Amino acid sequence: MEILVRKKVTILDDEIDWIPGYEGLYKATKSGYIVSVQYNKPRALTPEERPSGRLVVALTNSEGYKKKRGVGNLVLLTFVRPKGEGEMCHYQDGDKANNRLSNLE
Repeated sequence: MEILVRKKVTILDDEIDWIPGYEGLYKATKSGYIVSVQYNKPRALTPEERPSGRLVVALTNSEGYKKKRGVGNLVLLTFVRPKGEGEMCHYQDGDKANNRLSNLE
């Protein structure tokens, strides 16, 4: 799938899948992008950096409710499993901006 990133660059990812709870609206890639597929124009969302260094994106569900979610948590939710109570996303290299699946645990 070709995805528009910041209106100039496109990325091609080998694996992209629907984010559970946001099917038909958003997908995650193994390389750490969150993609809006609304209006038949796939585009990568621009994340916001929290003071902790973690990246978040604002997602709107099918009822119109908007919530900020951690990019790393969304990638893990999509490709591994939902996090359990009290679990947090851990970054193997310590870089909280590196949300590639291979860096998350």
